[in-house]
Amino acid sequence: MPGGRVNLNVGGRASSTPAEAPAGSDWVDHETHYRRAYRDAPYYSSGRGWSDYAPAYRYGYDSFGRYHGRHFEEVEPQLERDWAIGRAESRLAWVEARGAVRDIWRRIGQDKPGDHDLPGAHH
Repeated sequence: MPGGRVNLNVGGRASSTPAEAPAGSDWVDHETHYRRAYRDAPYYSSGRGWSDYAPAYRYGYDSFGRYHGRHFEEVEPQLERDWAIGRAESRLAWVEARGAVRDIWRRIGQDKPGDHDLPGAHH
């Protein structure tokens, strides 16, 4: 992924900038973490590589900022629809990408106490 950006066509507009990224969260830190850990994740599909999962993590990172303050489950239908449109070079269908997207939502939420998507938060 050159420049760590994924072009997404969301809601009729293309976005390739981190303008909607969560404040106080750094994509590079998350990318470094997941690049090392994605094969050990419970949602990992054998035979898939970083080039498949990287767009899913980046999509999750960007969408967390776009839907800030909302629960993952609340916006999952939109996330699924938009993933089908803008998954870049990833071979992952939503059913495979969902775990990675959800995982980074959870991780960002843990980095930002008080956000609505913390594990154990009341839904």
